[in-house]
Amino acid sequence: MTKEEGSSICHSRETLSNDFFMQRIQSILVTCANTVVDVNEQLKKTASALIDVVEQMLSGHRYLDKMIASIVQLLETASHLQNKEDSQCEVSTVYDNLLLFEVSSWLGDRFHNENLTISEQVEEFKRKHIDRISDLPPAQELVSALFPNSMKVLLLKWMGLFDDTSLSKLQSEYPIVLLILEFANRNLITGVAHVLYSTLICK
Repeated sequence: MTKEEGSSICHSRETLSNDFFMQRIQSILVTCANTVVDVNEQLKKTASALIDVVEQMLSGHRYLDKMIASIVQLLETASHLQNKEDSQCEVSTVYDNLLLFEVSSWLGDRFHNENLTISEQVEEFKRKHIDRISDLPPAQELVSALFPNSMKVLLLKWMGLFDDTSLSKLQSEYPIVLLILEFANRNLITGVAHVLYSTLICK
């Protein structure tokens, strides 16, 4: 195959891809024109948030922060959706919210898949501190050094510890955050974690 032929094939595939993309856009417009009057307000809000995400994606990675913000807004809006059959029922709670379940499942899988990387980070830390393993840095420093920031933020927000939380309050809660992350990632660093884990396993 000549260079010109290869270039022609690539161009054809790109054209087909663009054509398919435009067909999808046109199909959505037709659907909107036919059904928008029958869509409830919550669905309209969700569809609008989804359009914001698409718009940010088409703007390119220059606006990645805005795109991520749009995705978060979409999740927030979609979390209030209900099945049509349940439209007369009470709004779903944290116990039965389908979106929260799916997002939690995805996030758990994603974190689990990073376990090997985290284990390597922890083992490297242990090798460097083998001579003073009983004199470890403060919990806050350990969390930041050993575990992904996303895991830390998830737990801090979950525990109600926000950006305006006092420093003394954060420092008092970080040992709990560290302990949870040690157990969840099966990577024990502190003496407390080793003792508690042994006690739980023995029982």
